[in-house]
Amino acid sequence: MSRFRFKQFSVEHRQSTMKVGTDAVLLGAWASPPPGNRILDIGTGCGVIALILANRFPTTEIVAIEPDDLSAAEASSNFKESPWSHRMSVANTSLQKYCAQQHQPFHLIVSNPPWFNNSLKVPNNPRRNNARHSDTLSYEDLILGAFHLSTPCSLFATILPFSEATGFINLACEHGWHLNQRCSIKPKAEKPVHRMLLQFGRYLPDAIDNHHLIIQNPNGHFTDDYQNLTKKFYLSF
Repeated sequence: MSRFRFKQFSVEHRQSTMKVGTDAVLLGAWASPPPGNRILDIGTGCGVIALILANRFPTTEIVAIEPDDLSAAEASSNFKESPWSHRMSVANTSLQKYCAQQHQPFHLIVSNPPWFNNSLKVPNNPRRNNARHSDTLSYEDLILGAFHLSTPCSLFATILPFSEATGFINLACEHGWHLNQRCSIKPKAEKPVHRMLLQFGRYLPDAIDNHHLIIQNPNGHFTDDYQNLTKKFYLSF
């Protein structure tokens, strides 16, 4: 099925390198309210995170960066068909080029970034590889770009595999960000943590706000915590 339907909007993801998935929905639903009215989604893919944020924060302007041409076109189409088209736009460019041209800051910056470093790639699929591997957007470039486009009060939120989280946190701290909120994600209670939601600010917090989230109960039903986080969006809750 190429179109994924939420309560307030739908997303076509036939052409996008990154489809609608649990990680994107988690990040869009979890990120804290911005301390201002401008939001940036880095590597938007089909645009689902940006649309969730538009749904959550009705007074914000949202810009989505996407270097892949087909993904950017699909995100733009999804934005135009949404109830919030007047305050959403896509920049079909890389973060590096966008930073060189853009000077107006954002108050919340989010990214579901390329994860894989020095790992095997899919043969003959450069679009998929660029979306999933960090060759074209390293963690350092992402962290520096977010800092460049932020204000002293801005927030920066991302989702990563558990194995990548500690290194990313350390690198972010080296470049001026401070972790202020963290959520460990398990698919089921008996499984190990497999994802980390991370949120940073530019001020050192008094304490880091730590949370845990289990997606499914042993019977395969979604947990109350997961439903409460995402019920504004999914049709099934």
